[in-house]
Amino acid sequence: MLLPKLDLFINLAAGPGGSLLHSAANLTRGANPVWSQNDKFTLRLWFLTPGATSFDPPTLTALADDAVIVLGGRPAADLDADGLLFSATSFTKGDDGGGPFYATDLNLNTASLGTALTGQTHLAVLVDVEIQNADNTERLTVPQFAVTILRDVVRGDEGVPLSGDPIYPVPAAIELIAHKGVANGYPALDSTGKIPAAQLQAVGGIPAEAAADLLNGQPVYLTGAGHLALARANSAGTTVVIGLAAADTLTGIAAPYIESGNVTLADWTSITGTASLTVGAVYYLAAGTAGQLTATAPTTGGSYVAAVGIALNPQTLRVSVQPTMLL
Repeated sequence: MLLPKLDLFINLAAGPGGSLLHSAANLTRGANPVWSQNDKFTLRLWFLTPGATSFDPPTLTALADDAVIVLGGRPAADLDADGLLFSATSFTKGDDGGGPFYATDLNLNTASLGTALTGQTHLAVLVDVEIQNADNTERLTVPQFAVTILRDVVRGDEGVPLSGDPIYPVPAAIELIAHKGVANGYPALDSTGKIPAAQLQAVGGIPAEAAADLLNGQPVYLTGAGHLALARANSAGTTVVIGLAAADTLTGIAAPYIESGNVTLADWTSITGTASLTVGAVYYLAAGTAGQLTATAPTTGGSYVAAVGIALNPQTLRVSVQPTMLL
């Protein structure tokens, strides 16, 4: 597999005052490179000088045939550190039709770089490029330029990540931990592992804080503060029933309620005054006591009429709240 190629364009015009350039056709300063730890790639150096005038394009420059290029990097925060983090010396001259360049394979998988990056996400490095003649009696050092080395994430020893998908229990296992068949518990699942359709008929509203102690099945209304209170057909504000409490709930606790559907109680005495409902009777909000229902429709002028539901059988009330009327 061919190594990826990275190009650096270096301005030699001012000698030690040179810098990285944007490209071979643009003498503006280029961005400092960002490399990754453990990468290995072909690095190509292009040396340029400006044209004769500011209107002339930059010129690619070939080095002397015996020139030797040495590249090395040290931590920017510790230039006195022993040894280089990485280096390269075996540059070869090439030309792809766009002008001369000098290429080498740069390997950032070094122990020194790994040690310097320990506990860090990245490292600032200063890089020198030195051009020497064959016997190293003449040298030109390109000004240092900054490189950011990113610590690698995948290092090859992580193994295969574990799946994050949760393991769901089979329906039978769910039934073992549910309060199946007990008061205020869950119904048994059907043969397909679903809750029986008959248990899904009731539609609940969004639970709200109870303004008073509520009993399961008592009619409630929503106060101006957004709390659930016991409804009573003695004033306009307390007569607008939004449903029946779906559980015994203490004051200050979020209370569920049923807006529509079937509500079944073994004993309705605390709500209607009798243990069983009168089958086929319409039940209305009572005026005498908050949180009560009555099967007797109000007939007196000035009374509030709020039909709440109809008894389907002695223990089940079909909740279907109707708009309140004033006689």
